[in-house]
Amino acid sequence: MKSKVIVWVAFALAGCEIIYDNDDKELPYNSLDAGVVLASRYVSHSGTELVMEADIVLLDHYSWGDDLPFFGEDEFSVDGEGGTYEIISFLDDQVFDRAGEGAAVILIDQSGNYETADPYNYRAKGLNKFLQKSHPQYDHLIGGFSKDGALANEPVEYHSASFSTTWEDKLQFLFFLAKRTGGTNNVYDAIGDGLSRLKDHPANNRDLIVLAHSDDEVSNVGRQPIIDQALADDIRIHFITVGNDVDARQVGVASHTTGGMFASCPDYLSMVTVVGNLRHVLDGSPNGYTIRVRFVKSAGPIQPGEAVYASVKVTDQYSGYEFNPLLITVRVPE
Repeated sequence: MKSKVIVWVAFALAGCEIIYDNDDKELPYNSLDAGVVLASRYVSHSGTELVMEADIVLLDHYSWGDDLPFFGEDEFSVDGEGGTYEIISFLDDQVFDRAGEGAAVILIDQSGNYETADPYNYRAKGLNKFLQKSHPQYDHLIGGFSKDGALANEPVEYHSASFSTTWEDKLQFLFFLAKRTGGTNNVYDAIGDGLSRLKDHPANNRDLIVLAHSDDEVSNVGRQPIIDQALADDIRIHFITVGNDVDARQVGVASHTTGGMFASCPDYLSMVTVVGNLRHVLDGSPNGYTIRVRFVKSAGPIQPGEAVYASVKVTDQYSGYEFNPLLITVRVPE
């Protein structure tokens, strides 16, 4: 897959335990295995039937750099609305080589609070690990965003006016954002600002990553203009959601249409596994699965421009552990 510059939009939570001691910056041991959808692809459709494909990586929470490529097809299932879904092709032990230097804009959502979704500020720990492992191959720019909250600038307050490859200079800004939450979510305005900063960056790899705990409420720009801008400038948008207050389908479209990664995490224990492994997932050679799904619509033919969503569930047959939901999102060509 083509790699690009990384713009991170991470939503920070109020009421977090402020962690800034060196010993406490390490990733937690009680995190959970988690899955990400690296890409979703439309394959074909005819009448009431559509075929889609997805690349999936399952992350081991113990190692912070190893994948789980040994799950069998019988541990995968797929479901959705509006018809029937079935897995018609399953390829394991797939290597998704995404290596390459790049630039990363990390945007942290400061709206509302993180008291429920991330009470121990795990997102800062995960991002700290990402920054360390990305040095010196990636340029970084970190920002927090909200409207009418506790930030000095809108739509985004950045740690600096320029990108840099170092990570130590970003830590105080990153960890203490948890003290400056409030206001409402303006994620699409923030993404637009991040895209404008990436547009002229000389790096070959440009990605915009969003860690979200709520839906956009007040942006002046909508989702589609953001997608169009990202496609025009060859920038991927990546979303990581935490908690249950984000419409995964809406943000999933933004990710998968631009070639980005998507992870829907119901809690901070799976979220920190995804965030802590971001360098490996986005700029390494993750090992995973490619599955092909057939959808048969129950009423009427598949329409041009129609969005189709499928939810993949992975359950460890030995432990019974169920991974976070893996959402496949495709649009039928016009």
